[in-house]
Amino acid sequence: MEGWVKRQIVVRQQREIVVFKMKDKERRTKNQPSPRLWRAGKQHKRGFTLIELLVVIVIIGVLMGILLVSYQGTRVTARNGKRKADLEQIRSGLELYHADCGEYPTGSLLFGTGKLESNCLGPTVTYMTLVPQDPLFGAGYTYRYAAIGDPPQTYVLCAYLEGGGEDLCSGIGSFGSCGPEDCNYKTCQP
Repeated sequence: MEGWVKRQIVVRQQREIVVFKMKDKERRTKNQPSPRLWRAGKQHKRGFTLIELLVVIVIIGVLMGILLVSYQGTRVTARNGKRKADLEQIRSGLELYHADCGEYPTGSLLFGTGKLESNCLGPTVTYMTLVPQDPLFGAGYTYRYAAIGDPPQTYVLCAYLEGGGEDLCSGIGSFGSCGPEDCNYKTCQP
């Protein structure tokens, strides 16, 4: 009987080994990559090759370059629009000044720091609390004002538009530099 018990124990142990081996084999096959990733007995890791990464980086760089150029163009257009709006605002103030005083201010306007005011009616009247200045004032861009006549009955406001401008006051001379070049946008009394 003793031999029979030993034999039962051995059989039971063999069954457990077989079951253990089957479970171990299932566990290993679940964690293993597909057979096509095995080559010459070595496992290749999943991922991108250096060429694929370089191609993606180049594509991203080209797209960033295109967006940067587009963004720069938009900024230039916005600054030019602000310049035109500023000159129209100054022109409105000058017209109010002319309506009260019968002439335009002499001298120069203090763009960005000064006020447009007059005391021709007695008490001081402020037409603009702050005369606007060019968006790139710190980079050397500025507006120009010139009163024409004695007493001044007309004027010219000038600015430099990036990328070209238009002369709205043809026949009136040059008023110097408004930035890196001569003024290329002029506006005068309506």
